[in-house]
Formats: sequence, structure tokens, C-alpha cells
Amino acid sequence: MPVISTSPEVTQNLDLTSAGYARDRPFLLAADKNCKLLKDRRNLWLTSCDTNYGGSGGPVMVEEGGELKLSAIMVATAQNKFSIAVPKNVWGHLLEKTTCEGK
Repeated sequence: MPVISTSPEVTQNLDLTSAGYARDRPFLLAADKNCKLLKDRRNLWLTSCDTNYGGSGGPVMVEEGGELKLSAIMVATAQNKFSIAVPKNVWGHLLEKTTCEGK
């Protein structure tokens, strides 16, 4: 299981690894180990990761110190030109609470 990155240095052309289960092969985990961050739009990353239908929700990881660390979640592909991920600075605060409070 990947470790969640605390502060990856976000730069254009940052090396990324994405993983997910494509709709056409839902039983086989596929990974793209050779993708890059194309643009950081603060709330969205545009990447070169090969993402197919069904890959939404998959991890986007950065290697730090020999470990893959969770840095974003894949959410879409756009016009077969790039993929879109939401970086952890947008949703990381949700990990602070691990339970739901009932009313």
C-alpha cells in the first residue's frame, strides 16, 4: 500500500506513476510508470498518464526515497490528450477524521 506523501515538490514534468482498473480489464491492475505532470492548476493536475474508462479513483503516486507515495487521485481523461487528477492538497484534510459523526 502506498504511503501518503506529506509534501511532494510539485514541478512541471514531475515523474508520476498511476494505477487503476480499466473497464475492459477490470480484473487486472494496470500501471503507467512513465507519466509526467504537465500542468499544476492547484486544484487539478493535468498529466500524461494513460488513463482509460474505469480508471477514475485510482492513485497517482510520486517516488520519494525509493517509495511510491500517494499524491493525487485520478478523476478523468480529456480528449485523449491528457488525464486529470486531484492532488492531495485538495482532499488531504479529509484524512484527519477517520470516522463519521452521527447526529
